[in-house]
Amino acid sequence: MIRVNLAKTHSYQPTGTQTAIAMDQAAISAAAGAHPAAKVACMVAFVILLYIYESYNLSAIQSQFAQRQAALQQIQNEVQEFGSVTNVVADLQKEKKQLDTKLAVIQKISQKRAFKLKAIQFIQESVLDDLWLKSLTVSNNTLEISGFSITPTSVQQIVKTLSAADFVEPGVTQEIKRIERNETDINTFKITAQVKQ
Repeated sequence: MIRVNLAKTHSYQPTGTQTAIAMDQAAISAAAGAHPAAKVACMVAFVILLYIYESYNLSAIQSQFAQRQAALQQIQNEVQEFGSVTNVVADLQKEKKQLDTKLAVIQKISQKRAFKLKAIQFIQESVLDDLWLKSLTVSNNTLEISGFSITPTSVQQIVKTLSAADFVEPGVTQEIKRIERNETDINTFKITAQVKQ
């Protein structure tokens, strides 16, 4: 037969569980043991330190912002200056085109005058001893020579030399007439040639 003691003096809980519960209760009581004023002071100190850090950080950020704002303003000023320079450059390019057009006209005129001067110099060098010029006209790219000669071969020589010139168009025309002047027979001539443009 088995006996059972029903007295309340015995505890049937294992001892390991009682030890863990006791340790947890000791930790809670130790934590709860800090004074509430110390907790408030720690929180206030943390807020103050956070405020000081943020105000310092904010002033540094504002300083950087001011520097960047000044750099941006300088860039905008330069852009405005370059904008006006762009207009000036565009105006100068228009003026250059106008001047180039005028220069081309001047070059064409000077080229025509150069041909005229070249024609006059060429004729002057080509005149033979038995030939006299009465007139030499260069107008509208037409060279017209008139004068007197003793022999028709002198006139033919000028026509031949003039036809070989690089500034005269092909097709030199001539007129030769025999006249009597001061009881001497001489030839009058007229030579026409087109000057190259």
